[in-house]
Formats: sequence, C-alpha cells, structure tokens
Amino acid sequence: MIRTARLSLIITALAASLGHNVTAKEANRRDICSWSPYGSTLLYHQPRTCPVPIDDTAASRIGDWSPWSYLPYCVKPRNKPRSSPPYCVFSSDHYRAGHGLSVITTPQLAASIADTLDDGTVPPPIRNHPSSFLAHSSGPGPAFEIKDLPGRGKGAVATRKIRQWEVAMVAYPAVIAQMDLWEALGPDQIRAVLRQAIQQLPSEQQGVVLSLDHSTGGALVQDILNTNIFGIELDGVMHMGLYPESSRLNHNCRPNAFWRYSKDNLAMEVVAIRAIEVGEEITHSYAPLGLNYKDRRETLKEWGFTCKCPLCSSSRRVIQQSDQRRNRIREVRAVLAEREDLSGDQVDKLAGELLRLIGEEKLEVQLVVYYEVIARAYMGAFDFEKAKEYANMCENAWIQYGGLDHDNVEGMKQLWRDLDEML
Repeated sequence: MIRTARLSLIITALAASLGHNVTAKEANRRDICSWSPYGSTLLYHQPRTCPVPIDDTAASRIGDWSPWSYLPYCVKPRNKPRSSPPYCVFSSDHYRAGHGLSVITTPQLAASIADTLDDGTVPPPIRNHPSSFLAHSSGPGPAFEIKDLPGRGKGAVATRKIRQWEVAMVAYPAVIAQMDLWEALGPDQIRAVLRQAIQQLPSEQQGVVLSLDHSTGGALVQDILNTNIFGIELDGVMHMGLYPESSRLNHNCRPNAFWRYSKDNLAMEVVAIRAIEVGEEITHSYAPLGLNYKDRRETLKEWGFTCKCPLCSSSRRVIQQSDQRRNRIREVRAVLAEREDLSGDQVDKLAGELLRLIGEEKLEVQLVVYYEVIARAYMGAFDFEKAKEYANMCENAWIQYGGLDHDNVEGMKQLWRDLDEML
C-alpha cells in the first residue's frame, strides 16, 4: 500500500559507512556527502555537507546531537543480523518553519539528509510556492482546498484554474521511516519507535498526523502510515514518507496530476498533467498507470477500496474499449522493442498508433518510456534523424516530469551514447 515514485530521483552514495561508536573529534567533522549528476549546472544544487553518523550512545558521550533537536532514540533490529546498525528516531522540531520531522532510520542514512533540515537550502521555486510552509504569509494562497467529498473522504479541490505542468502543491514530510521497519523490528520495538517519533513532533503536527485516514487495521500510527505513505529514497534505500498534505490526494485511474520527490530538500511537488478547472478534484494514481480494469481492481484491493473513478464507473462497453486500447499499447510497445527487422515505414505506423492510443487513454506521463522505445526502434531501422528527434523528445519529457535530476539521467546518457556509436 505504498505510492511508489514513478519519477523517483537517483539517490547517490553520500557518506562512507562508519562505525557506530565515534569520537568527539570525528563527530565534529563534516564531510561532503552528496553530488549532483549534472555537476555545477544545477542552479540551486550547492555542495552539501553532513555530520558523521552518531547513535544514542555516541551522542550522549559527546553531548551533541545537532542538527537534531533530541537525543536519538535507538533500538537494535531484532529480526536482522547482530552486526546490523541500529534503527533510531531522529527528530527536528524546527524543520520547515517549525512543522517538524521525525526520521526512523540508521545513523548513516540520517546523517546523509542532515543538511536538508536547514530551511535555507530549499530552492526559491519550492520555498515560495503558495502552498509551502515557507511561503510569505502575505502572498497568494494555495490553488486548492481540502474538503469533504461524498463517498471519497477528504480530497484536494482546485479553487482556481491550474495550468498544465503547473506545480499545484508543495508538501514536506512529517515522518520518514525505513521501508523494512515492520519486518526488521519486533512488535514492541515498532510501538516504541513510532511513539517516540510522534511525541517528538510539535503538538500541532502531531494532531495533523493523527487525523489522517487509516484503513488497514491494527495500531493507529502504524495503520496511518500503511494507509498514507509514499515510497521515497534516502541514499538509495527505500523509505516510507508520510506527507500529510499530499496524502489527502485521492486516486483516479486517469489522474490529472502526478507527484515527484526531491532528494535535495525532501519536498514533494504535485504537478498538473493537464489543466485543472475550478472545483475539480486534484487526483493521482495509486496504481501503476496503464493497467486494464481487472488488474487495477486487483492492485487497488491493497488500499481497501473499490475504485469508482469516472473510468471505472463507466459502462461495460466503455471499460472494454479502454482495456482494448491499453492492451494494444502493450502489444505495440513489445513489437517496437523486440522486433529487429522493422522498416522505417513500419516504425512510423506503429509509433503513430502508439501515440494515438496513449492520448486517447490520457497516459501522457508514460511518454518518458515510450519515446525511448520509439527512438531505439528508429535506430534499428537506421533512420537516425527520427531516432534523434525522439531521443530529444524523451529527454525533454523526463526533464519536464522529473526535473533536471530525474531518475533516468544515466539511461538518457546511454541512449545518446548508443545513438552516437551508430552515426
């Protein structure tokens, strides 16, 4: 029941793994702990530093656990090898204008994000967005409101027209926890770290978190996390990210928005795929895009509801036609990707059909994948001009959807290398 980032960013290795017991001299040292795949070309990506990892024992010994607000609370994961690092609660009560953040992870991974706690590292487009906690109070308000929707619980509804590709919402995490938390810790350890994580949030943020929907049963906080989390990465390791504001976004099989995550400031941006009209609900897809009706229903069972979006509530005939288009998209993609004997004319025909079907099904977000398939098909047909055209379209789409440090930077480099070798 995790909304996984289809546009999740490449997370690079930050600090070298160090022992859990560190000296005061080591704890005061700062190491460069991350890099940008585009080097110095990114306007807001400044060289980053982070402290050496410390656990509760080391922090108590040296009397310093900055930049965190509280002494780390650590447990040894009962269900992992004895040599495994502890899982600790690291909390900041000043994060994002005092809204607070609790992170349940290893000391090494906590150190890798320590510099992101500084609100000054947030780039202006995110910091000044009307929905950001950091935006000036005298500026314009958010383009949406959270309201009760019949049969859908709470949802985000547009209060003004939101343009295509406009960032409709900026959100920051309240809780981050390592993805294997439920498996790594014993039940009593889980209760202890969750209790500590929530108690160390500012009181207002505690109320926000505890008011979120819960649908899977069991202990309240664990249920809230299971119901609302997004899948994000810290230093290449999957984590659960609880973003209270964006967790109010409901599902739609033909969504009008998608979300992207920035490892550099932990922010989530919700971006409009198309123009969203006043009074229209802002939605994203909980399931992978492009699934047929049967597969969508099966996937969404994990969320504990039966989808009643406009597509799934349509007549049987409309649903069957949609399924036929979606199945055909997969068939055409397979032909383009696997056939090595296609002529340029055949690629033209198949590419045209593929793009038409994607448009009819409103699956434009997936063009980042299909453009590369088409580019490589043209390479196989030795039509290098069209291959370059689609490679450019692919790169532009990745940047548009995921930003300059999107999650396919290396894939695009490889595509251009392969094309250059054939010229």
